[in-house]
Amino acid sequence: MQKKKTIKKNTKKRVPVKNSAPKNPGRRYELIGIAFLTLGIISLCGLWGLNVGFVGFYFAKVLSYLFGIGAHITALLVMLIGLQYILKHHGLVYSKRFFGLVILYISILAVWHHFVVAPGAEILPDSLPGGGGLLGGGLLLLLRRFFGVDGGIIVLGAGIVGSVLLSTTWSLAEGDAEDKKARGNRIGRSKGNNGDRL
Repeated sequence: MQKKKTIKKNTKKRVPVKNSAPKNPGRRYELIGIAFLTLGIISLCGLWGLNVGFVGFYFAKVLSYLFGIGAHITALLVMLIGLQYILKHHGLVYSKRFFGLVILYISILAVWHHFVVAPGAEILPDSLPGGGGLLGGGLLLLLRRFFGVDGGIIVLGAGIVGSVLLSTTWSLAEGDAEDKKARGNRIGRSKGNNGDRL
């Protein structure tokens, strides 16, 4: 007679695996948002001349030299980015609209720089804070090298129109067609009114 082989079952208790994922995944975005919001507030206070220490003055100086008169707007934008992280739990969305608004902002800084800074002084340190900053002045210098003083402002104007079209749903062709349709309706109504009078 053969003996039956017995197989021992593994009777070890299973240890529950702890989930390593955080309980609140939005907390990371909220912390990033608080950092952006704090940076924006400190920069804005530094731009206003409030006592925010050497770090705040350093941020304010960097913004002032990079963006010129647009430094205040840039600090507000940093704060808005922070609020987006906190409230919507996501960062910037890099879309056509985003890049259109960035091009529009830099083009407006360059146009301002064109009118307040003399040719040849586009990127001199003294002209940056009162003008369009290093971004606006650098773009203007580049355009003036290739297109001259008058051609540079024409290219900037075209850039502003193009960036508005890129960041919105507007179309120049649709606007022209709507204008013609509206003019046709006005002419038709005025003819109808004249016929009623006769």
